[in-house]
Amino acid sequence: MLKKIETENSDLKNDIQKFIQKFQPILESNPNQVEILELKGKLETAQNDMEALMILVKKCCDQKLVIDHDAIVKQFENQFVTNENFQAEKSRILSMVQDRLLEASKRSLNDLIDNKMVTLMPPNMNITSDSNEMTEIDVKDLVNSALMTYGADKTGSFDFALETAGGSIVSTRCTQMYTARLPQYTWLGLPLWLPLPGFWGTSTNPRTAIQPGIMPGECWAFQGSEGYLVIKLAMPMKPTRFSIEHIPKSLSPTGKIDSAPKDFLVLGLQQERDTNPTELGQYSYDQNGEPLQFFEIEKNPSNSVPETEQQTFPYVELRILNNHGNKDYTCLYRFRVHGSL
Repeated sequence: MLKKIETENSDLKNDIQKFIQKFQPILESNPNQVEILELKGKLETAQNDMEALMILVKKCCDQKLVIDHDAIVKQFENQFVTNENFQAEKSRILSMVQDRLLEASKRSLNDLIDNKMVTLMPPNMNITSDSNEMTEIDVKDLVNSALMTYGADKTGSFDFALETAGGSIVSTRCTQMYTARLPQYTWLGLPLWLPLPGFWGTSTNPRTAIQPGIMPGECWAFQGSEGYLVIKLAMPMKPTRFSIEHIPKSLSPTGKIDSAPKDFLVLGLQQERDTNPTELGQYSYDQNGEPLQFFEIEKNPSNSVPETEQQTFPYVELRILNNHGNKDYTCLYRFRVHGSL
């Protein structure tokens, strides 16, 4: 583009010179020399302006556009928050709320114990330190110990499936997630949803089933009543029992938990696609029972082995066979695997 402008400028300059040379004889013999001189001056001025313009064009074209990316990022970094920072802040707030609830529960129980002991104990009876009797301090210690155990993941046992401990989801065996719970957007009048992990949050994500948190809606939601979940454990281990946790009916907006799993099967695997899995037990979650329910390993009486010879498994597969009546979807809030190395 610059070369073309230079060429046209050179041609225009030559035309001006030829025009001046052509009318030079006329200028010397013509009585209207003043008008011709003015015309000559204007042509020379136009030529000078063109040369000045060319200098400006060259300077403009020689300059390179430099974008200071660091300055732009620094300008906007305080206006937005990354997904990692958001998740970390959410975990911090949840942990703080749980700690405060735990402390409040401890204070309430301690106050209740104090009131009961004052009310029920005869006025002339003193609390002794006899080894056969429990003192007020002993009772408080037991309650505090139970509360601490409950606060430590509510089970008092290590969860080998827990994601933060090293567990991970490796397969869902083509189980279809329930997309109706995702945020709905439109583009050009058409519905749009993009279930990207970390972007839409944890809802419907199978990883939710092995993460802490049992708030309403924080579950793995899949279509229908049958679903599969293959978990790589934190390390190869010997399972002794499992647990499934669901929100209670009191926290459900409808007063029902018909989307909770009902009958389910647990298999031990040596690899993700084990062609000869070991059945560890078939169980049923009671929707009218406690939110957190435990299920012991079922031993085959005809083929029972000592505990020290139990087989270790690096993977377990959870097969949910049905739910408590919801035809659209099933919600798995938390699945734990307990045992020993």
